[in-house]
Amino acid sequence: MQQLGVVLNALILLAVAAAGLLIAVGRKAFEAAVVKAAEEGAQVAIRNVNWGHELAHQLEKVRGTQRQELRFKSYACLWKTLRPLAYYETDELNETAARDLSRALTDWYFSEDGGLMLTTPLRNLYFALQDVLHAVANGGRWDVERIKEPNTPKGVLNNAARERSWTEVSNMLTYLEKPGSVISQWPDGVEPLTLGWRRQMTKTVIAEWLTLKPYERYAVLQQLGSVLRTGMTYDVESRLR
Repeated sequence: MQQLGVVLNALILLAVAAAGLLIAVGRKAFEAAVVKAAEEGAQVAIRNVNWGHELAHQLEKVRGTQRQELRFKSYACLWKTLRPLAYYETDELNETAARDLSRALTDWYFSEDGGLMLTTPLRNLYFALQDVLHAVANGGRWDVERIKEPNTPKGVLNNAARERSWTEVSNMLTYLEKPGSVISQWPDGVEPLTLGWRRQMTKTVIAEWLTLKPYERYAVLQQLGSVLRTGMTYDVESRLR
């Protein structure tokens, strides 16, 4: 009987040990499951928290693409309207032509594909041209002489700007002389330049208009159109990167 008691006690001890082991293993498994569930729950919670931001980001990308498509269409129409100021155009450029061009630009601006698409720098360049056209088309008789090769409107305007201290005009022209560096930065830092361009064209150049030589007047108008077209190009290219 004594031996049977010893055996029973040993079996009981083994059962208790096995139960303890099972409990320990089960507890560790349970703890691991709890930790995993907590981690997964945290990840879900983080995703839920960021969901609104991610959705907004994706929506903005879609809207950006849509805006860019509209801008292509808008700028193409504006580009076409600027033909009277083209370097190789042969039609006479006089007060009547300036008045007609200003009206055509206004029609474009208030069209469904017009001024709404202009970025701030392009808006400055657009209104610089409109301000000058409006002033010279209603300011009395004036003559414009189209420049022939080998001279260029840009070179003529650069010379006039240096001689007359049109600093902000010179700054804009100088900035656009390095297209590689400009396109990599556009439109960062360009807004003050375009604002200065408009300010000096609107005030100083208009005030001195009748003192300019006929070919200098042409250079002013041609470069107002050219700088606007260049700005459109950079505005589109910078958004394709």
